Amino acid sequence: MTNWYLNLNELTKLSLVSVKYISSLKPHNDKQWKLTNKSMKLYKKELLECMLTNQNHRCAYCGLSLRMNLVDREHFASKAKYKRFTFEPLNLIASCAYCNRILKRTKDIILLPAKAGYQDNTFKILHPYLDDIDQYFTFEDYAGDGYPIAIRLINDQDVRAVNTIKMFELASAELAIKRAGFIKEEEVREKMENDPFIGKILSYKL
Repeated sequence: MTNWYLNLNELTKLSLVSVKYISSLKPHNDKQWKLTNKSMKLYKKELLECMLTNQNHRCAYCGLSLRMNLVDREHFASKAKYKRFTFEPLNLIASCAYCNRILKRTKDIILLPAKAGYQDNTFKILHPYLDDIDQYFTFEDYAGDGYPIAIRLINDQDVRAVNTIKMFELASAELAIKRAGFIKEEEVREKMENDPFIGKILSYKL
């Protein structure tokens, strides 16, 4: 596992019912996101399920597990600032609450002036969908134990890569420790999936 800041390449695939519903809301704005009708609930349910599958239940920013965690349907560019991108598929990713609510919050990540077309904008941090993350930084096994948990910039003059690392604290020792823990967690999960007996023991219910 060497990709912690996720490199996403598959957009969410929604049902035709949800696609038609979201289309019917145009022009889009952030207030529509708060609607509580049946159609919006179905859309949000499908959206989250698709994002979790596409991201293998990992936060797009820190790469850690979203299982048994508080998960946000995150707007990469703030829906409050860029209302027209509220339902833009490229702008929607799954993230942990810590990365979204504590670190990123509603920071403006589009370089002004903003463009009408989503992909025409220049973003201040690396975009999980639009950037090839492997071109900007890598994760190395600094201790020789098989755990690639230490981030290394490929070009320390790249402002967007530096901004990304700073915003999500990707170079922190605490996050490196959590990466090692997550790798171990996935090793145990694989054993459970491949050995029914181990899985039965670890999933013992009272």
